Amino acid sequence: SSGINAEWPLRPGDEALLSGQKDKDEFFIERRTFLEDYHLRIKETTKKSESLSASTNGLSFDYMQVAGCLALLSTRDPSLQRFMAQSAITFESLQKLQKRTSTDEDLKLT
Repeated sequence: SSGINAEWPLRPGDEALLSGQKDKDEFFIERRTFLEDYHLRIKETTKKSESLSASTNGLSFDYMQVAGCLALLSTRDPSLQRFMAQSAITFESLQKLQKRTSTDEDLKLT
C-alpha cells in the first residue's frame, strides 16, 4: 500500500504528489528517540539519587548509634567518662550535621 487512504477523493495529480510522502516522518522519529533516551536518563538519575539519599540517611543513623554507645560507655568507665561523653557529643553533632546535609541533598535532587 502506498499509505494513501482509498476512501479519500483524489484529484488528478494528488497521487503523484503523495507518492513521495513517507509513512513516518523522520523528524518525529528523531523526537521520539530523543524523548525515550531523555526519559531513560531521568529514570537512571532518579535511581542514583535515591541510592545516595539512602546512604546518607544510613550514615546519619550510624553516627547516632555510635553516639549512643559512647554515651553508655561514659557511664560505665569512670576513668574515661569525660572523653567518652565528649566523643558522644561530637558524634551527636555529626549526626545532626549529616541529617541536615541529607535533607538539603534530598531537596536539591527533587
